[in-house]
Amino acid sequence: MTEEVLQLRVEERLRLYGYEFFHDRDSRRNRAGLPDIVAARDGRVILLELKSERGRLSPAQQRWRDALQDHWALVRPSDLLSGAVDALLR
Repeated sequence: MTEEVLQLRVEERLRLYGYEFFHDRDSRRNRAGLPDIVAARDGRVILLELKSERGRLSPAQQRWRDALQDHWALVRPSDLLSGAVDALLR
């Protein structure tokens, strides 16, 4: 599954669970490492970084992960297929 397809599938799940979300389709002017999706529901905010199964976090992405801690999640295709994404978003 490509990251583009993963993006579409995760957005479907976000809609299903009633999240407001944003994905910048052109991130060239964003600060390096900013997560792919910002999502919120009922006062909960979560930032999602989408990666292929073998994709690695850049140092900038690792800094965002460390800064956001409990509000940050890495999502891979296997997480979508295993139900881990659904568990995260419930």
